[in-house]
Amino acid sequence: DVAVVDPELTLDCPAALTAACGMDAFTQCLEGFVSPQASPFTDALALSGIERIGRSLERACGEGAGDVSARADLAYGALVSGVVLAHAGLGVVHGLAGPLGGHFAAPPGAVCGPLVAAAVEAVKGSDVAIVVVGGSSATQLGTARVQQ
Repeated sequence: DVAVVDPELTLDCPAALTAACGMDAFTQCLEGFVSPQASPFTDALALSGIERIGRSLERACGEGAGDVSARADLAYGALVSGVVLAHAGLGVVHGLAGPLGGHFAAPPGAVCGPLVAAAVEAVKGSDVAIVVVGGSSATQLGTARVQQ
């Protein structure tokens, strides 16, 4: 099987669709990164997807809609988000986005954006592990409290 990932095919996508797809991919990377099933492999992919989507989503939805490099970043982020979710799973945001999107006829990414903000708000004040990943091992350095 072959997957063709050509960012030029997305140049005509409307901003709302681009934003929804970008937030869906971003959320899949984020949820995979914090998943209990995450691995050094999925973490590396998730972080690279978050970085690429983060630097290009706003541009691709605005004045840079025709910018192939911005679209390439989003295409890459979407591709790796699928690999991440297949290997690390998803979380509460997508668990709620599916039913809410179905009920309100909204695309998953349009629901993920507000839900991911609420999920981060819900864990503020919680302790999270700080882990350094290198090669095939991971070392927990300690914990940190989630801040604003």
